[in-house]
Amino acid sequence: MTKRPRSFGHITPKGTPRPSFNGVKFRSKSECAVAKALETLEWEWEYEPQEFEFVNIRRGNRFYRPDFKAWRKGAPEHYRWIEVKGYFDAPSLTKLRRFARYYPHEACRLTLITDSKIDALFTEPCFRSLLDNKDVEYCPEIWSLKRMEKLGGGV
Repeated sequence: MTKRPRSFGHITPKGTPRPSFNGVKFRSKSECAVAKALETLEWEWEYEPQEFEFVNIRRGNRFYRPDFKAWRKGAPEHYRWIEVKGYFDAPSLTKLRRFARYYPHEACRLTLITDSKIDALFTEPCFRSLLDNKDVEYCPEIWSLKRMEKLGGGV
């Protein structure tokens, strides 16, 4: 019997073919589902189009690349950055905090799509620390991953 690779959250395990849609290979099934949902909603999108550098950071996460840049058709100037997260760990939150501190004009356009229970998310200490960042006024939009997956026709 062949042992199947272990899956961690929504990330595709090594050795497993990456999910794809419209010729784009994604890092996870969830990201693929979000791309399908954006198409259903008639939004245009780019996958991981830009990397943001945190120039004065010497340790830890020095770069952040949002999963999507998306906008309603015909309105690219009103784009949103979209980050798909199965769960929030410390490195993920560090990237988001640094993104908000170094690029506040971009962070205000951020939408988080998560399968965490949204109400519970606001009470998690690590997520609260992101929202309570005194350096910037920052509160991302939060969308449900399950809802996006339904819009996109499932995973």
